[in-house]
Amino acid sequence: MSASTAYLLQVLWAEVNNPPDLDPKKAPSLRVRIHHPDIPNDLRTDRIARTYKPVWNTTFPSLNVADPSVKLTFTMNHKSSLLSHKISIGASEIQINQLLDLCEHAPNGVALDLKAPDDIKSPLQVKLAKVTSILAVHTMLETVNHITQGVQAIGQSSPGFQRAGQVIDVVDASGALDKALESLGKKLESIHGIIQAVDELAKIYPYVDAAWQVLSSFYKVVKAQKDTDQQVVLLVHTMDDTVKSIQEIGLLQNKHAYFQDTLLGTMKQILECVFFVQGYISHGFSGRMLRQLNNDKSVISQMIENFKALKQSLQTSIVIDITLVSLRMSSKIEVLYLKHLLSPYDMDWSDRPQCHPDTRKDMLTSIRRLLTIPLNDQKIVWMHGPAGSGKSTLATTIAQYFQSIYHLGAFIFFNRSERTQNSAAAVIRTIAYQLAGCDSSFHSALISALEHDNSIVRSSLQEQVSRLLTKPLALSAAQSMHGPIIIVIDALDEFGDARQQRQLVDALVKGFTDLPQNCQLFLTSRPEVQIKSVLHKSCVQKLSLDITTSSSQEDIQVYLKQQMLLIQQDFTHDLPSSWPGEKVISNLSTQAAGLFIWASTAISFLVNGHDPAERLSLLCSSPSQREVASALDDLYKTALMSAGKWADETFTSDCLAILGVIMVARRPLADDIIDKVLKLDDRRSSRHILKHLECLLDWKPGHPVHIVHASFADYLCDRNRCGEQPWFIDMALHNQTMVEACLKIMKNELQFNICGLTTSYLSNKDIPDLNKQIEKSISPLLHYACQYWTSHLDQVAVSSHLCSAMNEFFDSSCLYWLEVLSLLQITPNEGLTQITAWNG
Repeated sequence: MSASTAYLLQVLWAEVNNPPDLDPKKAPSLRVRIHHPDIPNDLRTDRIARTYKPVWNTTFPSLNVADPSVKLTFTMNHKSSLLSHKISIGASEIQINQLLDLCEHAPNGVALDLKAPDDIKSPLQVKLAKVTSILAVHTMLETVNHITQGVQAIGQSSPGFQRAGQVIDVVDASGALDKALESLGKKLESIHGIIQAVDELAKIYPYVDAAWQVLSSFYKVVKAQKDTDQQVVLLVHTMDDTVKSIQEIGLLQNKHAYFQDTLLGTMKQILECVFFVQGYISHGFSGRMLRQLNNDKSVISQMIENFKALKQSLQTSIVIDITLVSLRMSSKIEVLYLKHLLSPYDMDWSDRPQCHPDTRKDMLTSIRRLLTIPLNDQKIVWMHGPAGSGKSTLATTIAQYFQSIYHLGAFIFFNRSERTQNSAAAVIRTIAYQLAGCDSSFHSALISALEHDNSIVRSSLQEQVSRLLTKPLALSAAQSMHGPIIIVIDALDEFGDARQQRQLVDALVKGFTDLPQNCQLFLTSRPEVQIKSVLHKSCVQKLSLDITTSSSQEDIQVYLKQQMLLIQQDFTHDLPSSWPGEKVISNLSTQAAGLFIWASTAISFLVNGHDPAERLSLLCSSPSQREVASALDDLYKTALMSAGKWADETFTSDCLAILGVIMVARRPLADDIIDKVLKLDDRRSSRHILKHLECLLDWKPGHPVHIVHASFADYLCDRNRCGEQPWFIDMALHNQTMVEACLKIMKNELQFNICGLTTSYLSNKDIPDLNKQIEKSISPLLHYACQYWTSHLDQVAVSSHLCSAMNEFFDSSCLYWLEVLSLLQITPNEGLTQITAWNG
């Protein structure tokens, strides 16, 4: 099937000429219906009553048609209220390409002859145009203009305004108000989808869509409100004035690129303005009178100044640096105080991948709508799906979107290789810390709570949720009128163990149940039992990431095509311009079985090979139709087979030992540390093997090694999936190797007064330059061994060999080990408990 083209159709007006079947004493009730074979349901205008000259000015955006030679059929009919049947006034047929040609030379539209059975003709004025970025923007701006006029009409329906800060009289103008809102709602509905159809506007669409969605949801609330503040009307009027300025230059082709950049900034500010008005309306008249309006007035003034600056920028074509005015932007933050007290996890997401602009559009739009316009009291959205389905990439993209408009409260994510991130209370403190950095009112509430009682950070998990999150968030929402606060938590199934996962999710669900509607929590995970059992509640909106849909395969195909083009350009001396071809890309997208991790790992496998074409042949030799699990297994097997000579015992032994250390390490270790743990010299350094596994491991020389995706770790240690392969990892065996290595490291490096301190009468905090002494005297290798050897011991069975090594350690090095833990500010309680349990 050929690709469809998007058109914008407008039905403007008509004039009925002496219809024979109508009562001449009564004007008709008229509607136009448009039919096209490619459109599932006929398009219809509103019905205009009691006139022979109806004016609709109705826009049908994003009319997708494959064949422009097929005819559009326009029919105008009259519905008799007495007889309850329709009477045809006339009809007209015309090919889309013919109508398009006519409209190119008629800016005000084309009159079609609606022919009645008796050959009486009535003109119907219509316009048709292809949807381009310029037209889409122009239409969108007209809608924004209607929105602002509608809101202004609402404000003007209450004539008893006085100056801000004084009493505002409220009048009941429900009839006019309802009509204005009904009209506003229809205009919003008519514009749906037009921006989405234009590739050039991909970066603008999310902000436009969010603004429309929020407006279309809260206009119903305004119907019952019947009061508005003069300052808000002034703000909307200023926004309207800015939009009109954009309209005036928006259709000039030579300003297109600049126009889009400026429009992006304008739409972000409009969206923030919409959030503000939404919050303003939700407080009600009496609620606003009880609040101090000084802060709101300041925000309104800043927004007004921003719109004026944007207007000036458009009129002068001079780029002006505009800082988005947002109620989310925090004032001066006491960062060091909060960081010291809360001890948050470090969440650096600068290298996390985001969705390709042309993929996952529908899913991203659905998530954004659920978070900005929550259903009922559902303040939690849980997206679940199988390993490798792209949950983390979607979560990062959502986090980036809300950060760009200053509505991201916190972004927390877990990685199985970071085994130290296993405290639910620390997660709560990390969320609180991030929230304080982006919301001034929350920051103030949190500081107040901690100054009153800083022992909160040592209280029970539920107490920390209540006093560090729930109460400050509720207080923040009561003091400010702002848009959503979005908290994103990704990969819950990679946090701690099953018990800890359930504990954290349960605490979050209980904490968010009573929060204001603007506090939204977005969670992602595999559908594990311990997580599902908590998130089955009605307060949770559930999204299943279905990898079996045709759209998933199409998205993967788009991603593969774009990445293959980059590879082809990088290897132009080896690869023809037609490489690899549509058929190969289609086959690969089928092999992926809906898994984005398969696609990204396959691309990495090609990029990191000497000959991409040869490696592509290896990928294509796999069966094209497989189950999801076998798709990943075959891919991982192909990548591992290409890493080296598994028939060589030395290679196999070294590779297995290196992968084993990476798998069982309690935190990611750098290649030089791995070499020391395994006693590998430069000739057999782990670097030689790691560089052949770069499609599976995230690594640079001298940096910690991370497993790219948890599904690879699942594969390596699953006896059913790769138990017969030379790379199978027996976790208990490799944990025992780590225990033995740690005991040897401590035996060799521990000593009395390891930092050479001159006195034992001072506490650690009073010793000058102690941190420098620790860094100089305690190597990273010894640090790891002292901190984690007992956690490895906890994973292995008791043996006479280990008992003997343990007895030697306690006889010679135990006190020195405790001294190092003290210097590193690590409490020995957990380690001693693990030793007792192991020996018990």
